[in-house]
Amino acid sequence: YETFKVNGRTIDVFLPTGNTTGRLPVVIYGHGQALGLSSYRLTFEHLARKGVAVIFPQYDTGFFDQDWRRMADDFN
Repeated sequence: YETFKVNGRTIDVFLPTGNTTGRLPVVIYGHGQALGLSSYRLTFEHLARKGVAVIFPQYDTGFFDQDWRRMADDFN
């Protein structure tokens, strides 16, 4: 698990451990509902244990931070 900042936004990444040579399935979980990592962490950890990489960009910072155009740009 690592956290990155890109354009001021937090991006959490969960990678599988162990022998992971070659290609991996990836899930980009973009919810856009102002819920933080703690709401989804157990699910992301479970997916990583199953060999799935998870990228979780935090598009907004609160309920009233719903700039849909900026969120779409962040996703792209």
